[in-house]
Amino acid sequence: MSNSDSVGYCPDCGQRDECLTSSQGNWRVCHQHRARWFVSFDPLPASRDAMLINDALLNSYDEVSPVNCTGDWF
Repeated sequence: MSNSDSVGYCPDCGQRDECLTSSQGNWRVCHQHRARWFVSFDPLPASRDAMLINDALLNSYDEVSPVNCTGDWF
């Protein structure tokens, strides 16, 4: 799946924040739970400086397996 708008949700809360582009690909995040999950290697537009900032942020988050939500399950 390479569509960053449809790739999983945080396993702790069922939510997700933005998709961040880093030197390691594109990641969805949940800032509340400091969680990240891999989306794709498809390049999204990002400056080199933005990618360096995202690298630092993503390295401080735990990699998790996302859940796929349908309906209100929380």
